[in-house]
Amino acid sequence: MESQYNSDVVVFERWAQMRSSAAMHMQVHLVGVPREGGKPADSQKWLEQVTTMADDHELKVHKMGRYSRDEIEGIAKTTSESGTPPYIYMQLPGPNKVRLLLTPTRTSSVPMNFGREAVVKCMGLPTERLEWRSCQQSTEEETELARKLKISFETAKRH
Repeated sequence: MESQYNSDVVVFERWAQMRSSAAMHMQVHLVGVPREGGKPADSQKWLEQVTTMADDHELKVHKMGRYSRDEIEGIAKTTSESGTPPYIYMQLPGPNKVRLLLTPTRTSSVPMNFGREAVVKCMGLPTERLEWRSCQQSTEEETELARKLKISFETAKRH
């Protein structure tokens, strides 16, 4: 699909326990990153920017290899005494597919818009794009985009 749209993809997931011990809040986002002149995104530039932002928010950065889900859960559990830490998972765009797990320190928390902020900064987008409400589309536009995305997935699965 990346070549079909001449784009790379950044993936980010945010998970946090809610005030109610039984509730959890998870967000998963996939954002297309247009390839400038047909060249893939610069993974190193993205990594440097995200690392700087993580430092600013007092988040620990765990660079990950290609782990199984069980291994990822194990890494997440080792980052918190409770075994259920809030986290941000990111797969950065570009040919290297750098994967990161960001966890809070004892004195920090997981920022609600960290992933959006990283995308806005790395892509040089206007800061109003940080607020998801300013990016909403009509129901008709969303339905049409969902239809096109479904077709893209079906096409990609055949190849």
